Amino acid sequence: MIYISSACSKQILIGPAVKELVDQGFRNIELTGGTEYYDGCESELLELKKGYNLNFLVHNYFPPPKDPFILNLASLNTDIYEASLNHLKKALRMTRLFGGKQFGFHAGFFIDRPVDEIGRKFGKSNLYDKEKALENFIDAFHILKNEFHDINLYIENNCYSESNYMVYGNNAPFMLLTFHDFTELRKRIDFTLLMDIGHLMVSANTFHLDFKKEFQDMFEASDYIHISNNDRRHDQNIGLTDQSKLFRILNNYQWKNKTVTLEIYDGFKALNNTYEIVSALKWENE
Repeated sequence: MIYISSACSKQILIGPAVKELVDQGFRNIELTGGTEYYDGCESELLELKKGYNLNFLVHNYFPPPKDPFILNLASLNTDIYEASLNHLKKALRMTRLFGGKQFGFHAGFFIDRPVDEIGRKFGKSNLYDKEKALENFIDAFHILKNEFHDINLYIENNCYSESNYMVYGNNAPFMLLTFHDFTELRKRIDFTLLMDIGHLMVSANTFHLDFKKEFQDMFEASDYIHISNNDRRHDQNIGLTDQSKLFRILNNYQWKNKTVTLEIYDGFKALNNTYEIVSALKWENE
């Protein structure tokens, strides 16, 4: 099944964002970050779901918190850790409300960043003790899994851009960037991978890894995938064309039983074109 990220709309409130995607003909929508908090969001979404027969997934930084922060379940800052854990519990309760059985969130960071550094190069800071941060993340994961055992928890691979590599080099401030990172984390906790292809394209390029090999290994490990294109240097969330190198790779694989979300932020023309391209992949017996 193909979902559309709510961030594909530029609306600042989630209700109008969902309506805009419905007007584009989409009925499967992944609710994610990028909109502002307001009272009544949950009831409005329930009305939209019922009125338009929508399928919702809840992802990571949704619903938007009243006081914005950067979600980090690996934080050694107690306030940020508690805010992150409480946010994810709220997101998982909303997943239940919408009848969802899967929920994906980003792997943790070994540093806490201010909100105004979202999506851009960030300044040099000392990293947390990585093992302590990882233990925090694992402890929180177990808390969530025990409380929400009816929902399959997915952890999404992070993105390590060229500009951030220039600051931190091989001492990356993010968890779960490569397939090796995935296998190491799987030794510690039982989770499913949310494979973000755009993130992987950038991280593989930054570390000079074989993207096709990384893709194949992660694809086999995941049944929930985010799709977008970029220049392999930075996460740009641009659309695909049938001439894209990425499309030729995707077209070599069988997509049966995969849940896919399109994260295309460069306009509805690019989104609709990408939707047609992805719909034409090998979805036999869906």
